[in-house]
Amino acid sequence: MEQARTGSIRSRESSLYPGIKQWMERHFRCFTSAANVGLQYSRADVFGVRDIGGILSGEVETICIEVKGGTEPFATACGQTLGYSVYANRVYLAD
Repeated sequence: MEQARTGSIRSRESSLYPGIKQWMERHFRCFTSAANVGLQYSRADVFGVRDIGGILSGEVETICIEVKGGTEPFATACGQTLGYSVYANRVYLAD
């Protein structure tokens, strides 16, 4: 029962990825983005990269968004989101 429930939560969350990805691209002007990417034990739901350096600079900023469907305790979701700060410049929680 728990496994089936977890599967439906994941599929519900993943159905939100395209809209959040599109919002992130517009809001932060990301030049590239992807959904469900990362390492084996740390997969970001939505990830984007944007140029922040100016005309002759190659400086970029990475943005990570953790998507939750509102079924998990808020503190747990915040902790998971904070973990992405190890490899992203900005982290957000979409709950």
